[in-house]
Amino acid sequence: MAESEKVNESNSDEIRPAQPLGAARNQERHSRRVNLLIKPSVLDCAAKLAHMKKVSVNKLLNVAVEQYVDSHRHVIAEYDRLLAEFKNLGDSDD
Repeated sequence: MAESEKVNESNSDEIRPAQPLGAARNQERHSRRVNLLIKPSVLDCAAKLAHMKKVSVNKLLNVAVEQYVDSHRHVIAEYDRLLAEFKNLGDSDD
């Protein structure tokens, strides 16, 4: 893989705020690999849906996860708020 194709990996132990959604997500050029355990019956149904929609199972699952994340923006915002609050605790002069 060429240097320009490598994805910058951050320290996996680092806690980072969730990435912005919407337009920024559409500009992403790289995907990350994940290993996922899924019930065989769910995977079979997902494969059938993907076939009927003429998309890959990967695309189907990506869309499903994006929709789930979009419907839980308030939880992500709360996570980001709590993370910022936690980081600010270390900066206080108490």
